[in-house]
Amino acid sequence: MDVRYGTGDDGSTWLLEGKRVRKHHPRVVACGEVDELNSVLGVCRSLLRDRHPDLDAELMKVQEALFRIGAELASEVPENLGIKQIGREDVSSLEAALERLDSELEELRHFVYPSAPFPERCSTSRGPWRGGPRGRGPPLRSREGKS
Repeated sequence: MDVRYGTGDDGSTWLLEGKRVRKHHPRVVACGEVDELNSVLGVCRSLLRDRHPDLDAELMKVQEALFRIGAELASEVPENLGIKQIGREDVSSLEAALERLDSELEELRHFVYPSAPFPERCSTSRGPWRGGPRGRGPPLRSREGKS
């Protein structure tokens, strides 16, 4: 099976509806950043699955939401995708999980180095997590006049 299509050699790719856009288009860049974070979270899940099944389940929910976000970003008309769009209940659920997990942590007294042993390896997700909103300006739909 060949996973290469060869249709992007000109520096373009397509959105879900078939529209061609440049690979540096904000939607494509955002999709790549969401995908990178999702990949790192997958590594984190594989490292902690056996020791912390509750956290693994929480991260799986985050990954599912990230897939939906990626689909929304890759579509010009996400409401036509037939998937549940990210809403307030998703954000509230994530915030509640973060508050619960944060209450179980010891107070940080120093920076966590990503090269440290097991749990700290998951801190490598900080880069993609923070990279998503960094320097993007207003939400994509607002910039396109669809807010």
